[in-house]
Formats: sequence, C-alpha cells, structure tokens
Amino acid sequence: MDTGIDIFRDIMDNVKKSKKINKNEVIKMSVRTGENLRIAIEEIEQRYEISQRKATIAMVEYGTWWIYTKYHQKIADIYEYREKIRHAKIDKPDSLYNSVACRLMDSLKVYVNDLTNIKPINVSLWRKDYDYLGGVARALSSDLSSILRLTMYVAADAEGIKLFEGEITRFVQSLDINKKILEMLQGLLEC
Repeated sequence: MDTGIDIFRDIMDNVKKSKKINKNEVIKMSVRTGENLRIAIEEIEQRYEISQRKATIAMVEYGTWWIYTKYHQKIADIYEYREKIRHAKIDKPDSLYNSVACRLMDSLKVYVNDLTNIKPINVSLWRKDYDYLGGVARALSSDLSSILRLTMYVAADAEGIKLFEGEITRFVQSLDINKKILEMLQGLLEC
C-alpha cells in the first residue's frame, strides 16, 4: 500500500518529467499566504530542483488527492445538509424554524487556516484540481484560496515539513463539528 509520501513523490516525478505543461490544463492564481507556506514551497523547490510553478502544481495535486480520498463523502454530506436546509427555507419561508436553521447554517464555516505575515504568491494548479476544489469550497462555505492553502499544507506535511499539523487537524475537526451541527439543524426543519 502506498503511503502519502510515496504518492506525493509519484506526483512530483510526473510533474518533473513534464517538459512542457499545456497552458490550457493549468490555472495560475494569486493566493495570499503566510510565511510558513512560502518556506515550505521553497523547501520543496530545492529538494526536487524544480520551479515554484511545478512545486505548487504537485503540492495542490497531492492535497486534492488527500481531500478526495479521505473526506469526499463527508464533504458531500455537508453539502447535502446545506442544500436541504436551503430548500426547506425556500419551500416554507414563513416557518420560524426554517429561517433560524438557515441563518445558523449561513454562519457556519469550516475552519481551514489562520494566516499571519500575509503576502501573495503565484500558485499554479491543474484545471481538474481547480474545478474539484472550487466545489469543495462551495460545499464547505469557504473560499478557494483557503482550500488551496490546505492542499499545500497537506503536501508539505507529507514531505516531512511539519509546520502545518495544527491547521490540518483543525480542518478535520471542523468538518466533523460542521456535519454534526448541520445534522441537528436539519432535525429542526418544518418540511
């Protein structure tokens, strides 16, 4: 069975072997990030002797794989709960329970990361990862840049750069808490 580091290294090998990356397959974004992530990206650039562009592509690809394999079903469940609550509010707009449940739901956010010493960096990622992570961000009522940072935290952690264990743990715990709260809110609905 492959470990996270084996999968990350396989992804990195594939990215390194790509002499020319098709511009139509890659999206370039500016993401505001903290000092630790910039350090981690530089570390991976140096370890694998690659550009920042290829480092971020590989990191995001690995992080996307990690989110999908470990948490896709939980994220889908959270999205489904949100949709049921939203539709209950639309179907019975006069219901106080539905209105309160919808307002409480709107205030829920999945914790992704905390930033200090923020500066923008350029991040490149595959279009397929961009599409999937955009859906994850919508499902979790988050923003794409936060989810992108999380994917790179996970990749750095798999590479042994232990600067982000707290953020990854808080994300996982936040998923569990949000799912439980949304389950309770769904139980309050008047259908």
